[in-house]
Amino acid sequence: MNNPTTFKLSKYPMLNNILFTLRGETSQFKFGFKVRPDDTFIVSYPKSGNTWIRFILANLLQPDEIINFRNIDGIVPDVHKSINHLKDITSPRIMKIHKHDFDYFQKTIYIVRDGRDTLVSYYHYNMDLNIFHGTFSQFLRSSLPTRFGTWSEHVHTAMKFNYEHPERMLYLRYEDMLIDLPSNIAKIASFCGITVNSGLIERVTKACTFDSLKKNEQTYGSEILNKDIQFFRKGTSRQWQDYFTPEDMDLFLESSRGMLLANNYQI
Repeated sequence: MNNPTTFKLSKYPMLNNILFTLRGETSQFKFGFKVRPDDTFIVSYPKSGNTWIRFILANLLQPDEIINFRNIDGIVPDVHKSINHLKDITSPRIMKIHKHDFDYFQKTIYIVRDGRDTLVSYYHYNMDLNIFHGTFSQFLRSSLPTRFGTWSEHVHTAMKFNYEHPERMLYLRYEDMLIDLPSNIAKIASFCGITVNSGLIERVTKACTFDSLKKNEQTYGSEILNKDIQFFRKGTSRQWQDYFTPEDMDLFLESSRGMLLANNYQI
């Protein structure tokens, strides 16, 4: 059998479904579960906002429930934590994943965030989990930030795929969501085929502001129950200015300057 990533999609939907089914057979070995033709994946470099989008989608799908870390995996699961239960979720599934193997995904919501802010947030997350102990500069030079590739590689792969297959990807900016959450919720709903009205958009917006999600986490518990970990920490932009030394910035810009500029981030 050919490598499934070499299959070319055509304008014929039935043939495309066959190609995605063939990819699904090999995805078991690549991801640990079978990708279905009607799956939608929320993808980002870590700490870029894909959990934020999970909460938005869970609230859109179950507007009468109070969505929190205790029930979200049954609605919009995190592949990295719920892999053994994915087969029990009925189609169409919407899932979070950090791996950027877009050829396997028929539909992807990708969210990009200023790489400097993602690294600061990722640093605090790993510190809270006791995975890393040290300074931010030491974290930046460790292997942890490249677990899913570098920020630049991750974003470049997404931008390239979005350019080649715009019908299969919704490409969002974290900072744009901070400025105008309702319009981005509407985009997400439309891409996923979820029918909404102004009232539902307003309700989901209220539930999914960063302040609301922080209060939700304080009330119902964080990502890991009984652990004093704050997943929704700050959520602001340009917090990196308090962490990057000139040497850190030179190191980051060496590989990421182009991707920052391509996504309208100031150097």
